[in-house]
Amino acid sequence: MNDLAWYSSVVVLPPKEHWQVFTEIMTKHHNPTTNRVPYPHLTIQAPFVTEEHFSRAREDIYNIIKEAHIHPFQMTLDTFRLRENKRSISLCITGQSQPPESFPMLSNLIQNFYSNTKELN
Repeated sequence: MNDLAWYSSVVVLPPKEHWQVFTEIMTKHHNPTTNRVPYPHLTIQAPFVTEEHFSRAREDIYNIIKEAHIHPFQMTLDTFRLRENKRSISLCITGQSQPPESFPMLSNLIQNFYSNTKELN
């Protein structure tokens, strides 16, 4: 499992009951050429493994979370910023996790685990 693709990402999603307020904002500002619903998420790893490796990646990430004793955590979103991509601009919302180390720890562990992978061209 050493190939990564830009069409695949690891993200943290809020509970579905909180999606509506995000999707209302994002739909108004979403790139119309993007072929997916503008769901609220925090990106942890992009690019990520190709689809044939999803089952293995799910097991790996489950084990990472279990071994690090990471429990469900709260996020407080506090900052809006614009991020320029190659062909567009994305609206990004950043925040803080409670406990504060939860999201950074999760992100770092997953990124480090997949640091030996190579990006697909």
